[in-house]
Amino acid sequence: MVSMVVYRTSIQIVADLLVATDQCGQEGI
Repeated sequence: MVSMVVYRTSIQIVADLLVATDQCGQEGI
């Protein structure tokens, strides 16, 4: 189903944002 694809994609985007935020936080940006 398309909804499942969008759901999984949104989770991936959120996960990537969390990882990017953690990396920036460690660098003190």
